Amino acid sequence: MIYMQNLRTLSIITVTTLGMIPNIIQAAAPLTHLVLAEKFLEKLASSNEIEEQPFIVGNMFPDIRCLGEISREETHEVGVTVEEVVRSPSSFVAGVRLHSLVDEVRENLVVKWKIYDCIEQFEEKHKATLLKLIEDEILYDQTNPEYFAHFLDIILEEEMSMGIPLKTHQTWHLYLQRYLSQKPSELLSALSETHRGFLDIPPSTIQMWSNLLPKLSEQEYLQNYVDDLLSHFSEIFQKSHSKIEIYWNISEK
Repeated sequence: MIYMQNLRTLSIITVTTLGMIPNIIQAAAPLTHLVLAEKFLEKLASSNEIEEQPFIVGNMFPDIRCLGEISREETHEVGVTVEEVVRSPSSFVAGVRLHSLVDEVRENLVVKWKIYDCIEQFEEKHKATLLKLIEDEILYDQTNPEYFAHFLDIILEEEMSMGIPLKTHQTWHLYLQRYLSQKPSELLSALSETHRGFLDIPPSTIQMWSNLLPKLSEQEYLQNYVDDLLSHFSEIFQKSHSKIEIYWNISEK
């Protein structure tokens, strides 16, 4: 286990560095993942001894591939079920698997509910990225992002076992802590002041989005979408919890 100084006392990662992170296609943004990870723990932690810190770190791990040291195929599984998450060999692996499940289910729901159609009037080319930031903008005031940030003060041995350099792990953890330290709109505003892009978004669009995000996050139809998204995952976790309890009760007889 490697301990890291808190981001607030370091200048290793800057707003400029954040602007260099590649895009994450068809995936939830960090805060949405974390909120859903907590919902999973609320519903299913009692079914299996899952430790919160390695679970949270594992849940954030898959998108380290954005730094270019590892491929998406190596960090994301396809077709993961809640039952497989619960029966993972470690809390870290459970977090990694839940991340993959959330990415896949969320994208299917976004398409099914035609959410992209609702925001095309604001952004067509990068609508997937805009939607992810809208979700995190809405959730920022509904949760405590700083609570999650402190879990990233350590780098676990299971992370290091993937063969990724320590410096890359440190950069990723610091990037996540920096991201969680402010609303997406505030991050974009800081980036626009340096005339840099974010992910694969050009600077001109970043400046526009920094003003657009707060307004879109107040739109009732988008707030309802985020509420429905959280409710849908809560139902999935609850149903799976019931199935797992029935399975274990039968097995114990």
